[in-house]
Amino acid sequence: MRLPNLGQLRTGAPGAVPVGFADKRGRAFVFVIADGYPEKGIHEPLVLVLRHKGQYGAYGIPGGLQDSSDHGKLLTTALRELAEEWLNIPKEVKDPKTHQKVDNQQAQKFAVQTLLQQSYDGVRGRTTELHPTRPPMGTYVMRVHSALDFEKMSAMFNDNIKHGASRKDKLKVAYLSSEINGHAWITQSAIKEAITNLTLDNYGRLLVKTTHDPNVKLPIRDYVFGHYDLNKDVWKPNRFTWSNFL
Repeated sequence: MRLPNLGQLRTGAPGAVPVGFADKRGRAFVFVIADGYPEKGIHEPLVLVLRHKGQYGAYGIPGGLQDSSDHGKLLTTALRELAEEWLNIPKEVKDPKTHQKVDNQQAQKFAVQTLLQQSYDGVRGRTTELHPTRPPMGTYVMRVHSALDFEKMSAMFNDNIKHGASRKDKLKVAYLSSEINGHAWITQSAIKEAITNLTLDNYGRLLVKTTHDPNVKLPIRDYVFGHYDLNKDVWKPNRFTWSNFL
């Protein structure tokens, strides 16, 4: 079994993300990878995961479905979803005078470009054609030096992000946005341990330890790092993945 090697993510090869094909629109995701969280004694790569409201408490990678405002560009989709889910900046807002919805994409772009200042390698990735009859998928990586600095920069736009809070406080945060009600950083070694020991919940989802409390394990959405094959009782890394990531 190939295990996580987050250091290889800068290669920009196709990535492991939640995938579904009922919708014919493309999907795009962005992995935010921090080199460490030294303020909390963590000196290894970590991945930012978000808890989506509709996934039975499971955590996944920022991203989602393409829409018409993305003009067919999956990188635009990934960054728009990051702005909506993580920074809580919608693409439309209500005008207080007319009560009509107005375009807010310039605010999204400004916030994301500000956030990209934390990245020392830009945003790397690619579009993958999974199958001739299936929609394309875009998978991207944003690498930053410090998880805490990334949180601080993000909190400039979303005051629901309590940077530097205890892990317990992070898990209790009500809502980061209309779609997200929690976030955490998980380490490379924690992912590796969960896959090696095949630590799963009742839904067959991978359970990964949080960064500071070994008694708390987060359920990870299928296909973020792979999935459990119930019939064969084995863990299957994604077919389309970054080199040496899984």
